[in-house]
Amino acid sequence: MRNAYDLIVVGSGIVGLSVALAALEKRWRVLIVDREARPIGASIRNFGFVTVTGQRSGLTWERARRTAERWTEICEPAGIPVLQRGLMLAAHEPLSEPILDAFLKTPMGAGLEPLDPDEACLRVPALQRAGLRRAVYSPHELRIEPRTAVPALARWLHGKRGIGFLPETVVHEVTENVAVTSRGTLRADRIAVCPGPDLRTLFPDTFERHQTTLCKL
Repeated sequence: MRNAYDLIVVGSGIVGLSVALAALEKRWRVLIVDREARPIGASIRNFGFVTVTGQRSGLTWERARRTAERWTEICEPAGIPVLQRGLMLAAHEPLSEPILDAFLKTPMGAGLEPLDPDEACLRVPALQRAGLRRAVYSPHELRIEPRTAVPALARWLHGKRGIGFLPETVVHEVTENVAVTSRGTLRADRIAVCPGPDLRTLFPDTFERHQTTLCKL
């Protein structure tokens, strides 16, 4: 029997929505299934900061930079307000200055702007001029409000051709191409399980084997 979808995504948190967006860009037929009618989990309880500067060099920094780029690409068409852009890194100790100089010479310093104390305080009046030696401005960071951004992203995806939503539907079991749900059996070429903090409903033995734990935050 021909599968109804190229991909079923279990979970409509930020990870599930991101997987669905990537699949949509491949022109896949996608169905998102979630037990809730709207996002209620960790995706809407975080601070909404997309932080690049200060991340560990290498792959972590590269992923952070790409994350900021993706949010910038998505926010306007999805109607998601960007509440803050940029980050000011202030140096007050003498030892901070050579560290800043070394940092700016790395690939992570690309696009960052060094500022003297007067320039920094002019841009961010809340900074205290006394004791401020130098500052660096990064344009990469942004902040959104997760409580509105995640539902807005879901609505935007819902309006896209090739994306389906099945809310208030519990997925009881997942095999290679089949998802058994409270609304019946669904078939797809691929199934992505993005359960958020739920480590017990689907594949509990796998989570246990890898000693998966939840972030205290």
